Amino acid sequence: MGEEQDNTEHPTSEKQLLYCYNIIYAKRDSSADRGALMRALTICCTHQYFHIYKTFMWECLLAYYEQNDLQLIIDLYNTMNQINVKRTLECKKNLEFWWETSIEIKNFYISTDQLPIAIPMNYLPDEVYDTSISFLLRIFKEQIMVIHEYILQEKRVVFLGYDQPVSVVCRAVQSSLLLANPMHMLLQYRAYPYVNLGYFEFLNSNGYIIGVTNPFLKKKGNEYWDVLCDISTGQVFTNERKSLFDSLTATKETAATNFIKMILQNKKPSEEWVRNSFYQYNIDILKSVTRGITPEKFQNFANTRGYQIWLSNYRERNAYINADDNYRKIKKMCIELKKTNDPSKYILLGVLLTKIANISMEKLMQCFGIIRMYKVPFFEEINASIEFPLRLKRKLLTLWQQVYLYEAKLLTNDL
Repeated sequence: MGEEQDNTEHPTSEKQLLYCYNIIYAKRDSSADRGALMRALTICCTHQYFHIYKTFMWECLLAYYEQNDLQLIIDLYNTMNQINVKRTLECKKNLEFWWETSIEIKNFYISTDQLPIAIPMNYLPDEVYDTSISFLLRIFKEQIMVIHEYILQEKRVVFLGYDQPVSVVCRAVQSSLLLANPMHMLLQYRAYPYVNLGYFEFLNSNGYIIGVTNPFLKKKGNEYWDVLCDISTGQVFTNERKSLFDSLTATKETAATNFIKMILQNKKPSEEWVRNSFYQYNIDILKSVTRGITPEKFQNFANTRGYQIWLSNYRERNAYINADDNYRKIKKMCIELKKTNDPSKYILLGVLLTKIANISMEKLMQCFGIIRMYKVPFFEEINASIEFPLRLKRKLLTLWQQVYLYEAKLLTNDL
């Protein structure tokens, strides 16, 4: 039997955020207390890619269970610290999609000399291993819009997983942070993937998002939460008794109801498509609020800390809005090019694509998807054209190759 979980230690502002990853191995033994022998192993690191150590940890824990040799733990520590994750920053600067390396195994307990390691570079700042909006959609269905709204409004959100593994609760909390993309940093000041009844530090955080397995908080209502999300039943409870989503759907069609209907009508949506859909939905909200056109149910949104952080980062704010505007332009141009093949528009289309590549690789993939969907012979045209700028042509072909390789690796690595 095995269980794994991850937690995030919430330090003060003077300390660096730590990512903690814990695995547990239990073997049934009638002579032991509670009928099983248990061993656990925890690591702490300062980066979000802690999942790359998973293979080392499991092999070490299983070996330690059999040998009870402290040297195994020492070897594990030394081996993991050989991996220079700082090199991933260079990959991001060069707009690469993956950071790949291999670690040489010496005096270790894995039956190989080299262990390959791959880290996708499209991780969001708040994203960690195994997070998924689709995971939340399967549990909460249309009620995910209530969770989304309360997170954006910085309300108190509790995920309850009674009789659920702690890893499931942690996954729900960390996946919920993706609902706020592109507003990041929630993990640092609002999210507590797992708390127990002896740990109430989260009460000092405004609009906390916590995960619990004890149903004690469910009975406390507005004393501890504004919305409670029951992972076991898929129910979402609010202190208004009737959720904002229910009251809105009972009266009229809204952007939220239309949006979630569009999501749920897709029988087999990919995680990438779901994320991009929520990203686009949030961008529309941010653009409306920034331009002074605030949706009725988001009247207080402009005063939230998350929005203010996003707004204060002028370059990031404009980058996201410009990337979104350019995406819409590209979509419109593809529709026009499908009707009438105008060679003069291909240069403008190429310039827009390079601008988006400098801002958001996720949005660039969407743009290439639009080109394919409308069957625009973009690359055939620029290859055949002698008037198309050579430097721009090389840049576009390189980007296209990167996207193609990235998509191929997604299929083979299932990441």
